[in-house]
Amino acid sequence: MEYRIRFLILVLLLNVYSSCALLKKIITPPKVKLEEIRVDSIDLKNVFLIIALSVKNTNGLDFTITKLNYSLDVNNKKITTGVFNKKVNVKAHSQTTVEIPLTVGYNDIFHSAINIMKKTGIPYHVTGDIKVSHFTLDFNETGQLKLDDL
Repeated sequence: MEYRIRFLILVLLLNVYSSCALLKKIITPPKVKLEEIRVDSIDLKNVFLIIALSVKNTNGLDFTITKLNYSLDVNNKKITTGVFNKKVNVKAHSQTTVEIPLTVGYNDIFHSAINIMKKTGIPYHVTGDIKVSHFTLDFNETGQLKLDDL
């Protein structure tokens, strides 16, 4: 009797595992792209930024983003890293913008201020990963933050 129960549990586990593997082959991972980095507000010590990521779902099923890890480098210097845990629903065959608030101290970007004033721009690099169901998808975007963007 005990062997039958163990065999049944093994069959159920194999069925669940094969279903997950099949699901990963059928469902395509979402596409993540940086839309913009913009200044939300400024105070005497910090600049409050918003990083807007576009998440595109090409599947026929809705999904929920459960976690997003990120890192921001400005002028080749790591400015901030963090985790965004707010759940965001992405409808089937649609695109959703996820806005991540960041706080950056002036001391962290002081050396880049001259580049802003010259309108040459500040190079930025945003990296991270996004957790959706069974998928973890990396993103990696670079660009120039210019005075006009502020």
